[in-house]
Amino acid sequence: MDKRANDFSKGSVAGLILKQALPLSVSSFAQILYNIVDRVYIGHLPGEGIVPLTGLGLTLPVVSIISAFTLLFGQGGAPYFSIARGQGNDKKAGRIMGNSAFLLIIGSILLTLLGYVFMRPLLFALGADADSYVYASDYLRIYLAGTAFLVISTGLNFYITAQGFPKRSMAVILSGAVINMLLDPLFIFKFGMGIKGAAVATLISQTLPFVLVLYFLTGNRAAISLSSEDMKPDGTIIFKIITMGFTGFIMEITNSATVIVCNK
Repeated sequence: MDKRANDFSKGSVAGLILKQALPLSVSSFAQILYNIVDRVYIGHLPGEGIVPLTGLGLTLPVVSIISAFTLLFGQGGAPYFSIARGQGNDKKAGRIMGNSAFLLIIGSILLTLLGYVFMRPLLFALGADADSYVYASDYLRIYLAGTAFLVISTGLNFYITAQGFPKRSMAVILSGAVINMLLDPLFIFKFGMGIKGAAVATLISQTLPFVLVLYFLTGNRAAISLSSEDMKPDGTIIFKIITMGFTGFIMEITNSATVIVCNK
């Protein structure tokens, strides 16, 4: 396969936009499915009322905050990466992707640790009471274990799209969403795990996109492969990534704040 087959310098601008936009739109919808599917199944738990659904709702701002940092370090680096590729500087593009991966790894570890340490005060600050906290903490405790899988796979998936493989990027996101839909009823109802089952299903479903993203970006099909050498921190590149990702970060934080106000 010619690695330049997906060169954005070839073809019409409108055609390239559509080629990228359609798979990205499907991917965005697939991301939303995670929360929708969980809420649908949790809402049908027999004999437990709406308290489990309330508990799940309390975790959504936390999920949004995690997504905000994913956008900051992942989506922020992708356009910078594309600019470097457009300049013909593939070596710099590789360093940008590597530094983005470094930020995603460190960020996911810190978010996981902070989530576990401050879980109780955080959930009560978000509006939990004694009853809903039980369900919210049950879900979040398991969900946080997969933070690294989610953050790294979602953040690095932007680089698959940026290299001209939007359909592959879409397939990565869809694979996780489909597995989540299939596993939710199995763990929630069949195994009788309730809200913990929804979290386990989500955790498992996040591992496949993680594997697929790393398999592609470290393989020979990628135009620019991810290497450990390129992950050496570069202050200038890191500053640029954060600067370019700050808008998406603020938008996602705002979404989280909106949910918090509604929960309150």
